[in-house]
Amino acid sequence: MNKNKKISKAPLIVSIAILVYIVLLLLLVHVESASPESGITTIQAGLWYTITTLTTVGYGDLYPVTSSGKIIGAVFQLMSLGVLVALFSFMLSFLRGKFVPRQKLGFSRKKQWYIFAERNRFTESLAAGLEKERPDGSVIFSEEKRTIGEGPGFGAEFSPSELLEIKKGKGNASLFFMSENILDNEQRAKQFESTGSQIYCMTAHEPEQLPANIHIFDPYRICARAYWKRFPIENDHENIVMIGGGKYASGILEQAMIQNVLDPHQAICYRMYGNYNEFIRLHPYLETIVTVGQKDPDRDSLIFSKEPWSSALDIIAEADRIIVCTDREEDTILTLILLFKYCPVQGKVYARLSMPFDSTEVFGSYSEVFAPEHVLRDELNRYAVRLHEMYMEASPGRYPPWNELGCFLRGSNLAAADHLEYKLRILLGPEAGNTVTPELCRRAFEVYKGLGPEERERCRAIEHERWMRFHIMNNWRYGEPRDNKKRLHPLLRPYEELSTKEREKDDYGWRFLEELGNLPD
Repeated sequence: MNKNKKISKAPLIVSIAILVYIVLLLLLVHVESASPESGITTIQAGLWYTITTLTTVGYGDLYPVTSSGKIIGAVFQLMSLGVLVALFSFMLSFLRGKFVPRQKLGFSRKKQWYIFAERNRFTESLAAGLEKERPDGSVIFSEEKRTIGEGPGFGAEFSPSELLEIKKGKGNASLFFMSENILDNEQRAKQFESTGSQIYCMTAHEPEQLPANIHIFDPYRICARAYWKRFPIENDHENIVMIGGGKYASGILEQAMIQNVLDPHQAICYRMYGNYNEFIRLHPYLETIVTVGQKDPDRDSLIFSKEPWSSALDIIAEADRIIVCTDREEDTILTLILLFKYCPVQGKVYARLSMPFDSTEVFGSYSEVFAPEHVLRDELNRYAVRLHEMYMEASPGRYPPWNELGCFLRGSNLAAADHLEYKLRILLGPEAGNTVTPELCRRAFEVYKGLGPEERERCRAIEHERWMRFHIMNNWRYGEPRDNKKRLHPLLRPYEELSTKEREKDDYGWRFLEELGNLPD
């Protein structure tokens, strides 16, 4: 329910006005009937007189002759001013409220519609991106009165249901529920599940089963994915310092654990300064995939410091990468000021800010996080679906179709698709950049086909490590037999312990490059 929607008092006001009119009409006929000179002696005559008076036409064929009748007539004349004002207000409200938007919507019924349930800082950022990147569509804010030019899109005093009714199946429609109240988003999204529209729901909740047309997302994970996409790991022995803590920082760290897999023998060191207590509690099996508490020269390591970052200026000075990320921009700015003032920074500095800052790469603005690329994920979803189809083709009957997958298995395929950019860089080097194109996939797969046995094994080990990390970060453990409810899997063990057949399953992640290479440029 829209909390800002007020209960209309119009029906009550109209009812009172009608009652007053009837009483005055009857009274007028009654007092005028006492005079033989009056022409207003019947209800029909009274109706004619009052209508011509209230509409200011005033033909003059009927008029009151009694003193009481003239007083009542004067009341009707005064009421005619109110009728004019009411009619003018109604027409203005009609034209500005629903008539013009309905006409505009009618002309754009065949276009793609992007319907937002409300206007806020999140939806305005996404709407602006949609208008820029998809000018052939129509961005609509439902249940809204506003003046043209007040932000992206246009408002229409129609509910999402009414808008879908106006569209009547002409073209496609996408609905966005992005209130800060995630429970409200989920409830409203479920109401439109059967409409066939694509529904985007901002929530951190991942239900076990999710309809195919409902897509969930949360800003913390989007921010993390956007960060590592723009600033990927390039050195498999990189020293990283993270200062801040909070939901955004935890999201960046979790995405790093899942995505930053470049080599079976990499030794990336992550040092965290700030409050990561919840992150540690929510990931009890971290030591399965990384060394926790000390730097490991042969393995990735996570070091959570209980001391403030200002007590480790020498460590920070030697870091290759410093990420300053807090949930409040004011805290991030203060940290940056102190960092540059007191620390001889040598590495690159990144900060979650919506504004530029000297000597710093900023990320995480609303326009970046709520970009169509990250919310709609059209390309990523398409890759993930095709990858899942490859698994289905290789093992008929073992996997359900994409539309029947739960959030975890969808997420697993999305994580595999997200790693494609790293695979391209592993095979092609830095020239691959941070985009995935059919041409790059064709070139990368040609390189892959030419690899010797040892390099093929290396690629398999990388894919196994990536797959295993996704499961471990979602609190799966090694166990036989496989039990999805208990989150147990027999392949959650080091690559060296796998059989030849078990290792071969990791070829799919690399063979997928050939599938993408067959797509048109």
